[in-house]
Amino acid sequence: MARSPTSDFRKAWESMDEAGQIVDEFLLSKFADIPSAVAALVQLLGMQPCDGTASVPKSKPKWLLLLSGKFDAQHDVLARAWLMTSGSQPGVRLKLEVRCADDEISQLVLGCIS
Repeated sequence: MARSPTSDFRKAWESMDEAGQIVDEFLLSKFADIPSAVAALVQLLGMQPCDGTASVPKSKPKWLLLLSGKFDAQHDVLARAWLMTSGSQPGVRLKLEVRCADDEISQLVLGCIS
């Protein structure tokens, strides 16, 4: 995956076909707060944070991270990562939505988390 900046994430997201979208939820038990989970996701997925969403105020209980990338130099990949702390469980909850014209690539990106 290569980092690929997107000038208008919302427009790019809405123009990409939902047929290649895959969604899953995870509990990131290794992370105590959202800023550390965001930094790890950016590093792990190798995607470009968009619209300043990589900078998270430390006290935020929930956050939306927007990511864009290019897989194999030809497939645009977009992701929305909804993160929230859970008062009842340690760790950070993650809902990850990935869109790509090729749903196998979307599944591959999700597979990086589990």
